[in-house]
Amino acid sequence: MLSLSKTKNRDLQVFLALLVLVLLLRTPSFFISVFNWDESSYFLIAKDMLQGKMLYVDLWDHKPPGIYVLNALGQMVFGHSILSIRLLACIAAVSTSFLLYLMAKTLFKRDDRLSALAGVLYAIFSLLNGGYSSNTEIIFTPFVVLGFYLLVSYTNGLDGSGANKIKLFAGGLSFGMALQINAVNVFVFLAALGFLGRRLCSVSKSGKQGFIGEWWEAALWLGLGPLLFYEAAFLYFWLHGHLFEYVYANFVSPLIYVGQFKHLFFSNAWMMLKIQISHNLMLWAPAFLMPLYLSKENEKSVVFLWVWFWAALLGILSTSEPYHHYFQEMVAPLCLINTFLFFYILDQTKALGLKVRAVVIILIFGSALIPVAHSLEYTRDLVFHRFYKNDKYWGDTPAAIAASIRPLIKPGEYIYVVDYEPIIYHLTGVGVPSKYAYCPWFLYSRYFSKLVFRDPLMELDSIILVKKPEFIITRGRWKRSSRDPRFYKRLEDYLLRYYGPPLKFHTEQVGINLNKTRFDALVYRLKG
Repeated sequence: MLSLSKTKNRDLQVFLALLVLVLLLRTPSFFISVFNWDESSYFLIAKDMLQGKMLYVDLWDHKPPGIYVLNALGQMVFGHSILSIRLLACIAAVSTSFLLYLMAKTLFKRDDRLSALAGVLYAIFSLLNGGYSSNTEIIFTPFVVLGFYLLVSYTNGLDGSGANKIKLFAGGLSFGMALQINAVNVFVFLAALGFLGRRLCSVSKSGKQGFIGEWWEAALWLGLGPLLFYEAAFLYFWLHGHLFEYVYANFVSPLIYVGQFKHLFFSNAWMMLKIQISHNLMLWAPAFLMPLYLSKENEKSVVFLWVWFWAALLGILSTSEPYHHYFQEMVAPLCLINTFLFFYILDQTKALGLKVRAVVIILIFGSALIPVAHSLEYTRDLVFHRFYKNDKYWGDTPAAIAASIRPLIKPGEYIYVVDYEPIIYHLTGVGVPSKYAYCPWFLYSRYFSKLVFRDPLMELDSIILVKKPEFIITRGRWKRSSRDPRFYKRLEDYLLRYYGPPLKFHTEQVGINLNKTRFDALVYRLKG
């Protein structure tokens, strides 16, 4: 058994190695202003919150307040620049990777550096599905992993070594923070309660009635953390006189949104799941094959990972229209499952031949080489175009657009980004024409527009006729099928009447597995 000092030194070495790996893999993101609309909205709303504006009142979105609070803290520490959200994503990725290493040691009883495989896999596979961005799925994952790690530590103590309920409370706080970043984590929290009940049942000596009492007490300790966070949020908005806005944005509007897609649930969910599995088959396959290597010796670990996996997947599919970045939530349990399979194969010296073991291990590591290759290719292209070709804005069309129009905008003037990247507001430093400007989909989308009290056409009239933006930026006809034709008809009328012919900017958007979507951004300028 290693001494405590040697264990700490080894843990520090693993942490530093994971830190270097994450920074190397994510370095290209430091040179790009945006990878995803959502990360821009979190950054911009947090920036305005620091200037005194009120969330859900002066700035509207329907995400819980936690993601904006963390973005605001990032800006307070790292400055009001896009670098702050890149560093926030790096911190989240490193934290998750290290926590997965600690959990692998705890779950699989492997007190060696091989447990770091879980963290290495996460550092690599977290790049997929738009993982360069600081989406909620990247930010809340360390809190989910920490919650499960503390829960497992508590349940391990039920076998006789002593169960510390402070761990349950701390785990509840961690789950509570994850819920304040994205409410979809209610499914993994319920799974945590179920796993807790199963472990208590397996060790309880008090009979059925005693077990129920023990479970209620433990569930109260675990549930106290989320409850405290919700009480704090309710109290804050109540004291500021905006409790209704908070409740509507966090609890009513998400239900309205999901309800609009209930008829598409099976088709949308199946399509996105099929894409994920087909693109990352070797990452997902061990999860579906878990029953094949279930035994009495590993039952506790397998059941825990199985519950976490299916709870996370159910949470994603419950959104009715899951986008590819939602599946970033699956990476942490999948990395643990792959690590478990790796150890399981290493231990099967007799049941499996050397060739079979070698093939399976090569497949696990080989699948990890794909996102690494994508990252290296992206880094190579970035270095070649930015530093050799001296193309200052290669791969960052929003920055190029902002650089071209910023000198033409006078103090006090506005721009309006209709359905393109909202980060242009930050890059130009101009006034924002609407409380929905940072989340423009609440105006132009046929679905999201039903979540707000403001009529989108009236808001558009106010933007164009009152604010008179000097520039209007739109994606042209990219994916118009999901958008409100009334809104675009009114917009086109205004563009023909008040604005000159557009200037086209060819742009690319990085998507699943770092593939790219190409389209034109159109920039219109006010006549006269």
